[in-house]
Amino acid sequence: MKKRLLCIFLVLAMILAMIPAVQAKDSNAELAEKLAQIDPSNAATLEVSCSETTLDNTLKDTKSSTNAIMPSINMIGQNAVAGQTMLLEFSLFSYGGYGQRYNSWIFYGNEIEEENLVATCEGSFSTSVAITELDITWDTSGLRPGDYLVVSFTDYYGEIVGTVYDCTVTLTSYSTALQGIHLMDVNNGYAVTNSVYMTPNAEGEYIIGYSPLNATTPDRSTTVFSSNSSVASVSIITGVIMVVAKNCGTTTIAVSSAGKTTNLYVTVHKDIDGDFLCDYCGKLCFTDTPTSAWYYDAVAYAVQNGLMNGMGNNLFQPDGPMTRAQLVTVLWRYEGSPVQGSNTFTDVANGMWYTQAIAWASYNGIVGGVGNNRFNPDGTITREQLSTILYRYSNSKGFNTAGRADLSSFPDSGRVGSWAADSMQWAVHNSLIGGTSIGGVAHLDPQGSATRAQVSTILMRYIESIPGTSGEYKVALITDYGTVDDQSFNQAVYEAGSEWCTANGVNFSYYRPTGDSTEERVAAAEEAIADGYNVLLFPGFLFGNVLVE
Repeated sequence: MKKRLLCIFLVLAMILAMIPAVQAKDSNAELAEKLAQIDPSNAATLEVSCSETTLDNTLKDTKSSTNAIMPSINMIGQNAVAGQTMLLEFSLFSYGGYGQRYNSWIFYGNEIEEENLVATCEGSFSTSVAITELDITWDTSGLRPGDYLVVSFTDYYGEIVGTVYDCTVTLTSYSTALQGIHLMDVNNGYAVTNSVYMTPNAEGEYIIGYSPLNATTPDRSTTVFSSNSSVASVSIITGVIMVVAKNCGTTTIAVSSAGKTTNLYVTVHKDIDGDFLCDYCGKLCFTDTPTSAWYYDAVAYAVQNGLMNGMGNNLFQPDGPMTRAQLVTVLWRYEGSPVQGSNTFTDVANGMWYTQAIAWASYNGIVGGVGNNRFNPDGTITREQLSTILYRYSNSKGFNTAGRADLSSFPDSGRVGSWAADSMQWAVHNSLIGGTSIGGVAHLDPQGSATRAQVSTILMRYIESIPGTSGEYKVALITDYGTVDDQSFNQAVYEAGSEWCTANGVNFSYYRPTGDSTEERVAAAEEAIADGYNVLLFPGFLFGNVLVE
């Protein structure tokens, strides 16, 4: 808690130093004398409401006797129409010192002069150690439009102590509607953000931005809420939103101010070894890949198997396009990153992260370029290109690619390129590519781009379902004519094969020829291949200790 409070003061100091609309001025004799000469008795008195924020005994750790009144960062650029009531937010930091009072004076214009003083507020600090949220209600009836200087300071029996803060607010002649609010990351150059990756026990500080800057927002009171406080908690002091990461997971921080709401999506993980997986819980560390997403399992599969990586800044970019170079590199990694072939494409520079992958794919006939000796590595992969590359890869590995689907049920089947017809039929047959809903009707969308989430899903389906790609075998016994139980040698082989395959988690079945001829046995074998079996046993094969005769 002590560390957190120190962070608040550091953040405030950074903001006050960088933003000219709010200034912190060290008290000196000249300024003290100038303020002391002003008689505030003729100015209007402002209404005050307070709510105390308990922070245990944190403030005692600072061993300070100087209290402080600080304006909320939300007052930067705050506007109201002249005649409206404006709510001004402050925080009182009470250290238990006696005799000290807080003051907030409002001057017309930008000069601290008695004739410009229009309203004042004063009160006593709490004698206990606490942070108190102070709301000052300013009725601007009868005041003219223009800038007003809000000065806040602490005095001890009339002598100014500590730091004087001043902030400019504006009364306007007309209203300007607020379009929305956004969050700015204090620790990242005040960059606008809506998602953040954090490690356990890390802290983040954010301030609210209002759009447009001159929007009329007489009340900028703010509330914050974490949808899962066990993952990250949130609080707000002096307009600084403090997020503290706790445990692995995701949470949504809802921030509401001036009638508008924005969200900060927080992912808490820690990836020590750089594999994009949390070393605590094993889940993905990407901020844009929630566990509830339809593609989460596929992305996790691709990352865990070293097929795909992130895109930087803890992002996977699931909706981003997959490029031709990226897809070829994925297959190359799956193959074990072989050093094979040489680059022959004019638009593929040597030494790029994808150069060797493209050389390998070209050498093995998996890719052939786009013409004129070009590969177009940064081109977005289309659905028909994706199916063709996977189809050619399967052929290069000797996998079964015999299956075909009838594409005539898709209204855009005629748009499939002639060069991609076989591969699209094969991909649909194997449920690698399904219909994309366009106007409520399933389309092939062959020239449509494939997103990174879609590609990861297709790759997972491909590796897990295409015979030969998953490293799992499907064994089929091609028996002699007759069933397994009407000929003793068929029965013996079947029992031995079934027992071994079951023990080792291998699919096992048998196919019976319709006759004793070679042609009929070949037909049975072709039927097994079409059904996805990739290991065939014929008479003369020794299975375990049983000879297929």
